[in-house]
Amino acid sequence: MTEISKKEDEFHEEKKADKNTNMNLTDVKVKPTPLLWLVPIFMGLLGGILMYIAVKDEDQKKANAAILVGFLSTIALIFLYVIIFSALAMMNLRMMNF
Repeated sequence: MTEISKKEDEFHEEKKADKNTNMNLTDVKVKPTPLLWLVPIFMGLLGGILMYIAVKDEDQKKANAAILVGFLSTIALIFLYVIIFSALAMMNLRMMNF
């Protein structure tokens, strides 16, 4: 009889545990990982805005820094494109003078 009552107690404890595990996805908080910084670096300002939206509730300083990193990476990419295209244009002009 004691063995049956132990099993009943275990059954009731499992039922209580099942009731506590029913959570919505909105209840789960996930901390942002350092890999999230790759988004504004490679996607520029758009990636910075996306990271801001993802992180603003967890860490406001990190969210603001994400927009800054996105803006700076966009400026760096524009500068890089200007250098590459001007170098190609100079090479093209030198070949035409030959």
